[in-house]
Amino acid sequence: MEERFPCGAYVEGFVQLLGKETPNLSVPFLAFYGDFYSAPILEDGTYESLLAGNDSYTTADQFHNSIWGYDHTMQYNNPDLGTAPKQRYLGQTNSGTNQYPYCIWDGSSDTLPFQIQKSGISPNGDNALDFFTMGLGLRRNAENIRYTVTNQTTGEVLWTQETGRVGKTYYNSTYDQVMYAGVYANESLSLDWLYPIYGETDFWGNVTYYYDTSTCLLPEDTQVVIQAEVFPENSQGEEREPEVIEFPLYIDTTTPLGSAENYIIESKLTDYGDYISTWMDLSIVSVEDWYPDYGYMAILEQDEDGNWMGGRISAHVYSTGVPGADVEPSAGFNLEFHYGTKSIMMVSDYAGNICMLETVLDESLLDYVELSAETTQLDVGQTLTIENRAENEYTIQLAWQTSDPEILEIVEEEDGSCTVRAVAPGTATISGGFGHCDGLGADGKLMRSVEIKVIDRSLCHQIELRNSKAPTCTEDGYSGDEVCTNCGETISVGEILPAYCPSSAFTDLDSTQWYHDYACYVLRNGLMKGTGATTFAPYAPLTRGQMVTILYRAAGEPEVTGASPFSDVVQGSYYEKAVIWAAEQNITEGVSATAFAPYADTTREQMVTFLYRFARLQGADVTATGSLEHYSDAEQVSPWAVDAMIWAVEQGIVHGTAADILNPRGVARRIQAAKVMAVWDQKF
Repeated sequence: MEERFPCGAYVEGFVQLLGKETPNLSVPFLAFYGDFYSAPILEDGTYESLLAGNDSYTTADQFHNSIWGYDHTMQYNNPDLGTAPKQRYLGQTNSGTNQYPYCIWDGSSDTLPFQIQKSGISPNGDNALDFFTMGLGLRRNAENIRYTVTNQTTGEVLWTQETGRVGKTYYNSTYDQVMYAGVYANESLSLDWLYPIYGETDFWGNVTYYYDTSTCLLPEDTQVVIQAEVFPENSQGEEREPEVIEFPLYIDTTTPLGSAENYIIESKLTDYGDYISTWMDLSIVSVEDWYPDYGYMAILEQDEDGNWMGGRISAHVYSTGVPGADVEPSAGFNLEFHYGTKSIMMVSDYAGNICMLETVLDESLLDYVELSAETTQLDVGQTLTIENRAENEYTIQLAWQTSDPEILEIVEEEDGSCTVRAVAPGTATISGGFGHCDGLGADGKLMRSVEIKVIDRSLCHQIELRNSKAPTCTEDGYSGDEVCTNCGETISVGEILPAYCPSSAFTDLDSTQWYHDYACYVLRNGLMKGTGATTFAPYAPLTRGQMVTILYRAAGEPEVTGASPFSDVVQGSYYEKAVIWAAEQNITEGVSATAFAPYADTTREQMVTFLYRFARLQGADVTATGSLEHYSDAEQVSPWAVDAMIWAVEQGIVHGTAADILNPRGVARRIQAAKVMAVWDQKF
C-alpha cells in the first residue's frame, strides 16, 4: 500500500453489524490511509514533463502545473488564420503537428525537444498570445498562495500577492474540463504589473474594468520569472514550509521579419544549352531576438474565373535553443517558375507573432526592376556595373543574362548588380529580372534589359570629337560626338550640357559689367576660384601666388617633384605645387635667388611676362614684331618685360588702362587676370 501510494490514499467501504435476531446494520465510511498533512500539495513537475521527449503523456490523475495562452490554430494542410483562437501551452510550437513539427533544426541535431524557456507572450492586440493564464495542480486545498514576479535580468521584484485560501484542482464532469487552482477570482495571479487597466460604463452607469492586453507595461524583450509559493492547509495548526513552482516568461511583440528588407525575392538562371531553367526562392531572414517557430508556404493558382484556389503547401520549422540566434526560417522554396501563381509566406515565433507576405509571379515583379548603367558604350576590355535602382522595400536578388557572351560576358553578380566585361566589338543586351516562364510571349522573359555597344578603337585610324560646344550663361552646350574618321561611324553620341552662370554664386560679381563673360569663363573652366564661398573679389590685387596657380591649373596641374627653391613658399599652401612647377619650367625666377614673394602684388608687366613664358612652354608662337610707341608710358616697361608686353598687346590679350596709358608697373587686379586668361585660353 505504501509503495503504491507513497502520499497516502483515500479508503472507502462499509461496516456491517450482523445479528441473528436484529436487522443487519450497514454503515458507509470514508477514511484516509496515511498522514494526510505530510503529503505534497503540488503535483510533481509542470506541463514540461508532458510535452518533452518521445514518451510524453497525460494521465487522468495528473493535474499538472501549467501556463497557457490563446493563439490561432495552424494546421499543416490548412494554414487558416481565420479560426477562433485555441488554448496553447506557452513554449509549445504552433506548427499544427503537436510537439514535433514537420522539420526542426537547431544546427546540431535533427529534433529539438520542448523547452519551457520559450514561454513568451506578445501583448499587441492581434489576439494571438496577448495574455496568459497560470494554473496549478493542487492535490488538496491550500491555506495561501504567495505570487512573486521578478525581472530575471535586473532582479527587480515587479509584483507580490497573497491569495488566502485556494481550493484544490479537480475534474468537472459537467463541463468536461479540469478546474485548475489559481485560475479563478481572487486566487489567480493579478496582472496589474503587466497590463494597463481601462473601464467601460454600461447603460445603467456601472463601470466594468478590463486589462488592455494590446499594450504592455513592461519594455520589449523583458524576461521575468513567476513564482508561486503554495502553503498547505493544516488543521493541526502546525506551520509548514511552502512548496514552490516557477515559470519563465518573456515579452516579444516583434514579428520574425523585423523589417521588409529581410524578405528576399531571389532568382537564378541555369543554362542547359537547349533550354534555360529558372530557379526561384522566396525566404525570410529572421531577426527574432527570441525564438522563431515555424514557416508555411502556400502556392495558389487561379481558376478560369480568376479565383485563387489551393495548390501546394509546405511547412518548415527552424527553431533554436538559444534566444536571438541567427537563423533563416526555411519558408522559402525552390520551384520551376510557374507563371501566374501566388505564394503566401507565413513565419511565426513562439510568442505568437506572425508575419505574412504574398508575391504573385507575373509581370508585377517587374516593378522591382529598374536597371541603370553609367554608359551604354564600352571599349574592348572595359568593365561596367549595371545596378537595379528600383526603390524596393524588399531585398531583390535578380537573375542576370547576356544575349551574347562573346561580346559581353558577365563576370560578377551580387544581389542587385551585375558586372560585365566587353570582349569583342558588337552590340549585346544585358537582362536582369526573374527569368523565363511560359505565358509571356515569344521571349518568355520577366526581365528588363540594357543594350550595350562595344567598340575596338584600335580598328579605327582616328576618333574625332565633333559638334562640341561649351555651355554659356544663357545657352546649353553639347559634349560632342565621337566619330571615326576612318569609317565615318558615330562611335558615341554626346549629351546636352545645361546652361549655367557660375558667377551667380558670387555676390560681388555683377552680370551687367564688362567682365561678366570673362569671369564666367575662368570659373566654368576651373582656372580661377573665389576668395570665399560667395565672394570673388574682382578688384582685389592679384598676388604672385595666385597668378602662378592660375597658370598651373591651365597646364592641367601636372605632377611635381622636389621642393620649392624659395624659402618663403609655405609647405602645404595652395600655391606650393604651382610655384615648384613654375620654377621648374622657367616661368618664374623669383624676386631673388631665395624668395618668390607669393603674397606680393603682381604688376601688370609681371602678369604678362608670366603668361608669355607659359605660352612659349605650351608651344605657342610668341614672336613679337611691333612696338609700344603709341603708349605714352612705354618707357616705363622693364627691359625684361618688353617682348612679353609687345606680344600680349599685338594678340589683343592686354589693352591699356587708357587710350595711351599702358601702366606696366601698376597693380594687376583679379578681374584683369580673368580677362587675360579667358582671351588667351580661347585664342590659343
